[in-house]
Amino acid sequence: MSPLRPTCAEFGQIARDAERYFRIPDAVAQQHWSRYVELGKQRSAHCLDALDHGQEQLLVRSSEELTDAVSAANSALSRLEQIKDG
Repeated sequence: MSPLRPTCAEFGQIARDAERYFRIPDAVAQQHWSRYVELGKQRSAHCLDALDHGQEQLLVRSSEELTDAVSAANSALSRLEQIKDG
């Protein structure tokens, strides 16, 4: 399981970077983006905790959070496409 550690940590870094660098001027898209950031940070923390404590259920939960995070990011992108297309 230790090879997962850098990947788990990277998800958190990506979420923190997204939070710092990407503010979306549309409120709806920003709401989705903020959800992506929060879920990404949670996923990273849960993944690392699961590896530290050998908690398989927490590792599964972190994978579900990743799926939810990707969905939130896709919702933000869809909203931006909707705005672009008028």
